[in-house]
Amino acid sequence: MKPALEVGGDFYDVFPLGGGRLGLVVADVSGKGVAAAFFMAVTRTMLKSVAVGGARPADCLARVNEALCRENPIDMFVTVLYAELDEATGAVSFVNAGHCEPIVMANGKTELLRRSGNPPLGVMPDRTFAEGSFTLGPNEMLFLYTDGVTEAFNRDGEPFGVQRLLDIAKRFAGRSPQELMLAVTGDVESFSAGTVQADDITCLVIRRNKSV
Repeated sequence: MKPALEVGGDFYDVFPLGGGRLGLVVADVSGKGVAAAFFMAVTRTMLKSVAVGGARPADCLARVNEALCRENPIDMFVTVLYAELDEATGAVSFVNAGHCEPIVMANGKTELLRRSGNPPLGVMPDRTFAEGSFTLGPNEMLFLYTDGVTEAFNRDGEPFGVQRLLDIAKRFAGRSPQELMLAVTGDVESFSAGTVQADDITCLVIRRNKSV
């Protein structure tokens, strides 16, 4: 994670849920600076608390959304990708609440998980959230990120874009998470050289290892 200012509004988290399951989160609060950082901290605390309490991804985000809508005096919102990974089976359940489309490197393919129309959190109360699922096999990876990656601009005003990110993911699909992360952040830095970073940049790579 590389904030655009001294404090940022992006966050990521990985936490145990019990029963061999992991919670995975990447999120992006609207705005920047101290206000965004405060809203980020509140959202992160709420989400982890509800998730660890046993709520499924769709129910978890619905409950967090209700709480944020009630306590949101400055009308901020947060886009969230929340996933639950079963470490034994590789099964992943996830909800994308208005966030960037994650990249899955599985079954010999590298592809975007398309959005299902869920809104960001903190905008509209009384919402239900559509949940998706897929399975990660041994050595397969999930790449989560914020729009600071795809909306990094070069000196000609051209954005880095999703296609460049997909191309990197395809080249590094069989490599380690560290190598993929370094390739993405390095290419973004080279692409935007000579410009001011306009948005927080956050990436999270998850690989399911082979069973021992």
